[in-house]
Amino acid sequence: PHSVFSYPIKSEGHIVGAFTGLVEGSKNLSTEEEFLEAISHQIGIACIKSSLWVGQIGGEIQEDLIKSERLKAIIETAVTINHEVNNPLAAVLGYVQLLLHKPEQLNPETVDKLKKIETSALRIKEVTNRLLKIVEPVVVKYAGDVNMVDVKQSKTRDEIT
Repeated sequence: PHSVFSYPIKSEGHIVGAFTGLVEGSKNLSTEEEFLEAISHQIGIACIKSSLWVGQIGGEIQEDLIKSERLKAIIETAVTINHEVNNPLAAVLGYVQLLLHKPEQLNPETVDKLKKIETSALRIKEVTNRLLKIVEPVVVKYAGDVNMVDVKQSKTRDEIT
């Protein structure tokens, strides 16, 4: 004859499984040693099963980790660009706007070119600022195997909140 035993496994108040076993004889697991031995075997089986389960969801976790690392890299790059590009850009923009402050002293062709420089500088500033705010990057093919972040399609903090 054999005896079956089962003890519930609880997590946060919910039964998530059970230690179940079979022992020889028609007895209860009365001694602590028998109980611990039976449970240790079940824990070993549970560990093997849980590692298989983790392997199944591991792809999702790994994908989330990759997304997180990609976002971190984008933010670090954006901060660098913002610092290294916007500082000299502020000087360029400042001088252009200073020159445009008295357009009557310049010929019309120069004024037109300065306005184009100002527009381009403001666009660069807008793009670098938007890069800093990206929280859900959209990556697109750029050339060959090279990808790039689509700044216009990527979601920013301002758009999510």
